[in-house]
Amino acid sequence: MSLYNKNGLKVEKLDDRVNRIYKKKYSMLKKLVKRYVYENAALCDQVFRLQEKMIGLKEERIFLLKRTYQFESTAKQSVDLSEQNYMKAQMDQSTQKSTISGKKHKTDFTADSLKMKHKKNLYANVKRKTLVPVPVDSSGLPVFPVNLGSLSVHSLGEIITDRLTFHDEDLIYPVGFCSTRVYGSLSDPTSPCIYTCMILDGGNAPLFEVASDTDLETSISGDNINVVHAELLKRINQAVGVEVVNTRGRGAEFFGISHPTVMNLLQSSPGIKKCIKYKMTKFEINRSGEPYIEENDASLRFESLQRSIAFTRSHLEDMDQQETLDSTTTLRGLLGNT
Repeated sequence: MSLYNKNGLKVEKLDDRVNRIYKKKYSMLKKLVKRYVYENAALCDQVFRLQEKMIGLKEERIFLLKRTYQFESTAKQSVDLSEQNYMKAQMDQSTQKSTISGKKHKTDFTADSLKMKHKKNLYANVKRKTLVPVPVDSSGLPVFPVNLGSLSVHSLGEIITDRLTFHDEDLIYPVGFCSTRVYGSLSDPTSPCIYTCMILDGGNAPLFEVASDTDLETSISGDNINVVHAELLKRINQAVGVEVVNTRGRGAEFFGISHPTVMNLLQSSPGIKKCIKYKMTKFEINRSGEPYIEENDASLRFESLQRSIAFTRSHLEDMDQQETLDSTTTLRGLLGNT
């Protein structure tokens, strides 16, 4: 229905005018939403391409790292080969001189060969830290837990760079580091249990904590990693009733932070360069395919602890039998004399 004014002109209704305004706004919003949808799709495509590029770069980085390790290994082999060739040439040269010049040159040849042999022995005695290959994901990050025999690392934690007590020349003490190790139970050391080892933020210094899965309420903690491990070993000896393991603490080994594989992972973590006291260590990858062999120490391995307990108990039984035999022999001697 249309309305007319006094002059006979058609007047638009208020509702129609309002509807036209909202229709115009609706059209503008529709265009705006459509534009944002297209922009969002374009951004999603760009993000997807960047993610693919990042994955490719990470895979390339892993490949280059492997190639670098291979080149290092090849270079060391070539150096060893050159050294052997040099030794052989020296020996041949000394042999020729000894044939021409007589006994004097024979003495020189012997001295040279002894020097080269001593040098070779020095190279042979150098201890190299070998890494255990760790599985990584598509991003090049290690897949947890990292299993290293009876030790399993569940988290590397965070490297603290603003407090010097959280690292030293040889070790890093990252807050949040968590590992588990199979070892003898405190209630019965002949039974295995899982110990959880954690490094916590103690404020001025790291706090080291060891807890058993058989007694979660009783934990051993302190600001010295070796003292914490030594206390655990003392309680093991008390539970057995005799000293079956040396109580000298080896906390870094028990926690796993001194393991070459763990140290290498920590050295690859962000913030390591800000640890001013820490000295970087070079490692080699185990390419022989041989399985990792744990250190045979009763303070670290459950199997070694069991052998120590069995040996100690057997030795005590032998001593008791010997004392009984000696006392019986003495008694018979006394009776015979009477």
